[in-house]
Amino acid sequence: MSIVRDFVTFMEDYSLGVFGDDIYVGGVPLNAPDSAWWVTSSGGNSAIKSVDGGKVKEYRLNVYYRSIGEVNVYSTLQDFEDLINTGACYEIGAYETVEVEATVFPVDQDLDIEERAVGLVEVTIRVYVA
Repeated sequence: MSIVRDFVTFMEDYSLGVFGDDIYVGGVPLNAPDSAWWVTSSGGNSAIKSVDGGKVKEYRLNVYYRSIGEVNVYSTLQDFEDLINTGACYEIGAYETVEVEATVFPVDQDLDIEERAVGLVEVTIRVYVA
């Protein structure tokens, strides 16, 4: 069970792309299309511990998107942030998901070596562990 891979499945479920075609884990291969997503883990922590031994763990994921044109990238990431922050109760894989939220809104990460715009949204996923 991998929170990063399960989040990619979530992205596929919302028609943002297909793993291995235009959504990747860890980085983008050289032969990837101009418009592509990739997800990396940026750590996390145990946020809350309950008296019965359960705890809420926070996972932080960096979700990058690149494409031609900065306006396109920002607009796509803004739509992604809106999707994440709708207040819906999303299930991520087999995790007992407490909350999913975009905690860092779209950030312009500049241009890559081939002049494609790159942006980032940070997502925090809180899960309950008994």
